Amino acid sequence: MTEDVTWNVTEGFPFTGIYKGLENVLHGFYAKLFEGLDKFYANKWKWIDAGDYVIVLGYYIIKVKNMTDKNQVRFAHIWEIKNNKIAGVWQVADTAKLPSFFRLNILESNHD
Repeated sequence: MTEDVTWNVTEGFPFTGIYKGLENVLHGFYAKLFEGLDKFYANKWKWIDAGDYVIVLGYYIIKVKNMTDKNQVRFAHIWEIKNNKIAGVWQVADTAKLPSFFRLNILESNHD
């Protein structure tokens, strides 16, 4: 990733917002997201090459801590590529499929 990467997390997803900079993406978004999860995978279904952009269609597998079920949530990502590095991501996800416990508890922590 570039040092000035931009991560645009869709509304309704935990810790929604726009994260700028590698440090902020890794420690401001992903570190908080993973705190409440046992498992989080992004499985690609299809890649679409669009020059300086790559469109990825797929689904997340999410398992929230202290819950037995895993959830499958569809997503679409648009990745911006500069000099063979990720410069930006724009995420769209089916947030209605997120486990309600995950949505409520993680989203409430956004206001701390």
